[in-house]
Amino acid sequence: MSLFKDDSQYFEILDGAVMQQKQLTEQMIKFLHHRTLDKLENEAAGVYREIEVMVGNHRVIPHQEVPNAMAGFCTWFSTMQENNDMDAATFCSRRS
Repeated sequence: MSLFKDDSQYFEILDGAVMQQKQLTEQMIKFLHHRTLDKLENEAAGVYREIEVMVGNHRVIPHQEVPNAMAGFCTWFSTMQENNDMDAATFCSRRS
């Protein structure tokens, strides 16, 4: 079962960022996150977390650092696009 309301629309948005060389933004990522969790009626959909989390014994970055980390990711992705580096497109268009 897919969490997406409409898989084709979800991937169309993501592919548009890659194939049409649109700048990937935090707003776009938040929108895609919201669409992903929308069926779950999750109040965290499309917003940065405000709590600390652990995955097993691995602690992820503190919640206060998430906005800067996402801004850094968007900058990295834009640089990869400008340099025509297909690794960014491959990374961001995986569907498995």
